[in-house]
Amino acid sequence: MKHTAIITGCLLLLSALLVSCNDKALSEREAPHHHSEWKAITQVMDHQPEKAMRMLDSVESREDAAQWSAFDRNEYLLLTVVAQYKNGILSPQSQDLKPVVAFYDSLAMLYPRDKELQLLLAESYYYSATEGAMSKKDGTVFNSYLQSLKIVETYFPDDDSYHVMRFKALIHTRLGEILYGFNLMNQAMMSFQNAADYFNKVHDTIGEAAMIRNQGSIYQVNKEYEKALAQFNEAARLAPMDEDLFLHSKGGLFLAQKEYDSAIWYLERSFRLTDVHATNNAAADLAELYRQRGDREKENYYTNYYVSSTFSEANKVPTKMEIDYLYGHFLTERAASGVKHPERKLELFFIIAFAVLALGIFAYVIVRNRRRIQHIEKQITVIEAKHQQETEGKDAQLKNISQQLSDTQQELQRRSNPSHFSSCWNQYINSDIYQKINALVAGKDIMTKSVTMYPRLKLRDTDLIELVQTMNDCFPEFSTRLLKTYPRLSSSDLRHCCLAVSGWNDAEIAVLEGISYSGANRKTNRILNAMQADSSLGQTLKMFMENNW
Repeated sequence: MKHTAIITGCLLLLSALLVSCNDKALSEREAPHHHSEWKAITQVMDHQPEKAMRMLDSVESREDAAQWSAFDRNEYLLLTVVAQYKNGILSPQSQDLKPVVAFYDSLAMLYPRDKELQLLLAESYYYSATEGAMSKKDGTVFNSYLQSLKIVETYFPDDDSYHVMRFKALIHTRLGEILYGFNLMNQAMMSFQNAADYFNKVHDTIGEAAMIRNQGSIYQVNKEYEKALAQFNEAARLAPMDEDLFLHSKGGLFLAQKEYDSAIWYLERSFRLTDVHATNNAAADLAELYRQRGDREKENYYTNYYVSSTFSEANKVPTKMEIDYLYGHFLTERAASGVKHPERKLELFFIIAFAVLALGIFAYVIVRNRRRIQHIEKQITVIEAKHQQETEGKDAQLKNISQQLSDTQQELQRRSNPSHFSSCWNQYINSDIYQKINALVAGKDIMTKSVTMYPRLKLRDTDLIELVQTMNDCFPEFSTRLLKTYPRLSSSDLRHCCLAVSGWNDAEIAVLEGISYSGANRKTNRILNAMQADSSLGQTLKMFMENNW
């Protein structure tokens, strides 16, 4: 033990002397010089991608390609994927960039001050994620984009060059697209705004317009149609837009204003678009539109389409949670630490590394293997418990979604059964309270002027309460649905409605409620006015019940 401590101390002292005396310490070196032709290719990549591809083909076909260094080979592979992407020919069969990412990641630790190398690492993360997007590995793809953003924010916080600023715009665009696809609308709005700002700084009006359009799409999903139209109009001002982008927004506005013919014209065309989100949103609005118009067949068609599409999205829940966590953790980490200058970060890195090295060596000598094993076992137990908890939470969420979908389908089947209303109605008219009240007025010629002749027929409060309860039993949630549909109605109006839908006229209702005929008639007219109905109260209520049960 004593000898080990002496040797360790000597090694630490030697390391300190080497670091302090070497003016060209490893952290201050630059990476090996890049192949001279790579820079020339990079300079034409953004504006002349076809020329960049021809230059890469020419360099690769030369005889000296076999003698390239590892640095040159990896940069060539990265540039090839970039060129394929910018020329629109990137495919699942393109070069896998995972080894390139690993190469630059290890090299960046050796040369932390080489900004050009850090930019290559950021680009390798970005284009590796772009490749991964083709295989729908959303969590891995999203994390790679975040890694790319972390690097450019750390090493290029104030860089206003065209290449760097446009690269930042592209990263925020991809992040926003993934967040939007998983319905994380607030986060997506933030990413699209960042992208729009960077596109604006490089005078890319097409890119800026696309981001403003994407923000409009978020407002559209949130049914903020006026804000959506404002964003679409601004995008159209900056750059010409496809008219299809406005279909759902305009249809939604007409639906909100109950201009059904115009709404149908726009929404049905939006429903036929190839964009999945546009189709699903249009289906939901069309289902609501035809429900309001009383077209049960079309309501069921669009509802079933939306429900089936929503069910197919249920499997996205675990990935959505992962992406939400990754982005939230990224924002929290950035807010807590801020973007630090790489040189100051480098100094802090060596201080911490030296301290950790010293403590680690002494800890290795002092700490017993048994304690280390116990510590590791404890960590494994915690990780397993956390994983089990997360798995159970995800399973519970999926089970809840499946149950909701099942309940919705059962409700649709119930509503689509034409005999359901008749069954509910027969149950109601055969109830004890209905038979009791009907027996009271049956056979009596209760006229307008003879209302005061039947004081003994007034129902007790308990009878009226039982009547409303029986209606709710036979027609589930009758009271709740009626008051929600017509919020101007009171609980007293609810009792009056139950008597009216049962088929008794105002004179009979006046006797049963113990009020004058004029009072009953005024209450009926007031309820019809609140419901904005032209038919009799009994017919209006019966139509409401037929459409809902």
